[in-house]
Amino acid sequence: MEPSTCVKLKGHRKGNQYIYRNCWNNMWIDKRPYERKMSERCYTDEIVQNFVATTNNKICFCEDDLCNNSRGIMFSLFNDLCLIIMFIRVLYLHLS
Repeated sequence: MEPSTCVKLKGHRKGNQYIYRNCWNNMWIDKRPYERKMSERCYTDEIVQNFVATTNNKICFCEDDLCNNSRGIMFSLFNDLCLIIMFIRVLYLHLS
């Protein structure tokens, strides 16, 4: 499966700011191809302003975010660090 892209859409509606965040693959009922040239960029042009019925819209695309298990990698690194610390403590107690 091809990695997904995180999409963040910010805008204003009736004086309130909103932020919508989702994976590109989950945003559409009918699958839509993703253009890689949009990666790691933000857009505020007229197309974005007309995309939804809100004002001051900004849409950003990022590759390594919540859609690509970045949390899973951090959790794994945290577990490894905890095991190393426990090993050092046991070794220290054993040698003293």
